[in-house]
Amino acid sequence: MSGPSPQELEARRLVRLGKERVESIAATDFPGHHPGESNHWDLEAFKAKLSLSINTLSPTAIEFDLVGVDASVANALRRIVVAEVPTVAIETVYVWNNTSIVQDEVLAQRLGLIPLVIDPRKIQMKHSKDDPPTDLNTVVFNLVARCERRKDVSKGEVDPYKIWNGSDVLSSQIEFDPKGSQSVLFATDLPRAAVPNILMAKMRGGQEIVAELHCNKGIGKDHAKWSPFQACFPAGVIDISSGEAVVADARRDTVSREVLRHAEFEDKVELGRIRDHFIFSLESAGQYTPQELLPEALHVLLGKIRVCHVPGGSAALPFGYQFAAGAIAGVTELLCLYPLDDWSPADVVKTRMQLQVGKPVAGAEHYTGMVDCFKKIIAQEGVGRLYRGLVPPLMLEAPKRAVKFAANDFWGKTYKGALGTDKMTQGLSVLTGCTAGATESIVVVPFELVKIRLQDKNSTYKGPMDVVAQIIKKEGLLGMYAGLEPTFWRHVWWNGGYFGCIFQVKALMPKAETKSAELFNNFVSGAVGGFVGTALNTPFDVVKSRVQNSVKVAGTVPKYNWTYPSLALIAREEGLAALYSGFLPKVLRLAPGGGVLLLVVEFTLGFFRQQLGPPYI
Repeated sequence: MSGPSPQELEARRLVRLGKERVESIAATDFPGHHPGESNHWDLEAFKAKLSLSINTLSPTAIEFDLVGVDASVANALRRIVVAEVPTVAIETVYVWNNTSIVQDEVLAQRLGLIPLVIDPRKIQMKHSKDDPPTDLNTVVFNLVARCERRKDVSKGEVDPYKIWNGSDVLSSQIEFDPKGSQSVLFATDLPRAAVPNILMAKMRGGQEIVAELHCNKGIGKDHAKWSPFQACFPAGVIDISSGEAVVADARRDTVSREVLRHAEFEDKVELGRIRDHFIFSLESAGQYTPQELLPEALHVLLGKIRVCHVPGGSAALPFGYQFAAGAIAGVTELLCLYPLDDWSPADVVKTRMQLQVGKPVAGAEHYTGMVDCFKKIIAQEGVGRLYRGLVPPLMLEAPKRAVKFAANDFWGKTYKGALGTDKMTQGLSVLTGCTAGATESIVVVPFELVKIRLQDKNSTYKGPMDVVAQIIKKEGLLGMYAGLEPTFWRHVWWNGGYFGCIFQVKALMPKAETKSAELFNNFVSGAVGGFVGTALNTPFDVVKSRVQNSVKVAGTVPKYNWTYPSLALIAREEGLAALYSGFLPKVLRLAPGGGVLLLVVEFTLGFFRQQLGPPYI
């Protein structure tokens, strides 16, 4: 069967307008409607049909044709431009003095409708009306207007503009008052009124208005003052200058059917419109250039598409942003806690204390504590020994933290989806943390193995690559995963305690009213979580260190092999205190480190959300 002709395809695109009804409204290009035609949606075909052409562009207005999309898409873009592209408007007016005849409420309403020139992408949207104003979410203007009699007024003068100075209060009189870093942020384009001569009030001698205007970011569906768009309604379709009625500009027609109701035009006029051809005429209110309005609307529409499956609230950030936030937090923690980090002298001390077998006794062969260990390593092996095993953890720090937080976010969403809930609970936060720890353990095992082998007192390895080469030669490629099981339990217990405590501590702390209070809450929650996680996982860390330091010998079973039997063995032979060898240097790093991690992750994710905009905020 041959396909439809080009003429038939073109006819299908027309919506026909009759005197009493509109015909061919619904699209028919879907599977099963036309016999013998597939009409399945195809991305390449859609790209071929889609076109956008700009017809006119001025500093304040744009007209363009969008062809090849369904009416629902065009209407969605129209509604988003009008109601959901964020702008900045005057929201709160503090009237310090007003002796004009205009009431305070009326004056505030008029001021709120002044179109402003402020790039809305440079400030944040308040999460609620109760959020305090800061230099991140509020732009401040001052209005000081006074009316005084001119000194050179002629007797009998009746023109108020010659009698009074400042009789008209205009939009140009509002003055930007920069707060915090705003003088730098807006240095190249100071906030101001988009139209300078809007009349706000009239005054006479001795009257004045003194007010402080707070501007916030919002969207048009909350109030029309936040709409970035003004409509244009051009006229003129038919030209009769030549004595005949001809279509001069069909683009200007609004598809009104009034002409079909007159008998003299019957069978002379045919009306219709192309179903997938839309003409947009947009006039910017000043905060965006006209050509920026459609991309901003598309940005909002894409956000809606991404969040359409999310049952309420802001959408979760994509995995890549979670991963990047964890990596940034890892590097920040590393820089802040350098003296106590995984690749610092303190970690060498921790590992040595965990590797010594038997109860500590006085003498060179045993360490009686953290300080004693430091002294003996320096005295017997030199200062350089404190930096053995530096490279592996240094390479690992950023990806390890990135995996930790990205996996926690991934498993949290997975479990909530499986359980059919959108709320995190205490039990779910512990389960999510444990699973994230299991995921993280797979990444860290080879690096931890190399570090432990280098930090051992009896180590003869030349460097990290020598460790890798010898392990693979003697134990095979899987030898790089020696200690996977105790590492698995170490990370499961630490992450479960860490993320579980964060959930509980945040719930117990007072609600943060400011950004600094929120950062403080995050640090405290993370620090408590870091302490609890360390207290839970240190015994498993001791076992891991001993398992990874054991070289496999054919035909023999290592003394430390599986985690829980090894825990019992160490406790029986050396006492329970041996399971907490190296706890002090470990907790001194991981408690504040946990606070730094959470603080930086939450701050970075908040920054990403503000940059991406809806639906992530």
